[in-house]
Amino acid sequence: MLGKFCTIEAYTDGASKLKYKIGAWAYSICVDQIEISYDYRCIENATNNQMEISALIECFKALQQCSGEIINICSDSKYLLNGISHSFTSLSSGELEFHIRWIDKWKSNGWKTLENKEVSNKELWIELDNLYNNLLSKNNKIEFFHVRGHGKSGINIVGNDRVDLLCNIAMKKYFDNKGWKWNGKKIKTKD
Repeated sequence: MLGKFCTIEAYTDGASKLKYKIGAWAYSICVDQIEISYDYRCIENATNNQMEISALIECFKALQQCSGEIINICSDSKYLLNGISHSFTSLSSGELEFHIRWIDKWKSNGWKTLENKEVSNKELWIELDNLYNNLLSKNNKIEFFHVRGHGKSGINIVGNDRVDLLCNIAMKKYFDNKGWKWNGKKIKTKD
């Protein structure tokens, strides 16, 4: 797609308005701080966590042409990142403690949680894992970064704010199509 060992930064976000039973996902893919691709959608009957996973699924689909690239994924969703990425915790001794991906634990446990309950959003996790493994099989190096939520100071905030805006655009289009007025916080229906 872009050439060997180009660094790609991708931002993903999901959102939902449970009262109105809708959710939205968005991604933005950047090279040298220039956005080269983005997409967003609004979906009925969706939770925030489903939208967080869906955003990364759609981002990974857009990146499937990549080979030999460095891909940095930035998300404010700890749920998503704990599910798909390995992590480390600094111990008081100064050593690092390695944490296995939740998805690997779920798969080895027959798609059950540690409490022996069905994994929520199993189909989405399976699709995400397949796309992730396909990207890895093409010699891509994928790293995950947690960024702080919207409007808070921190690294990569511009990209994170961008995908939040795209989620809001998706929802506004949905509400406009219904004939509802939305100011970003409150919705006024025709009723």
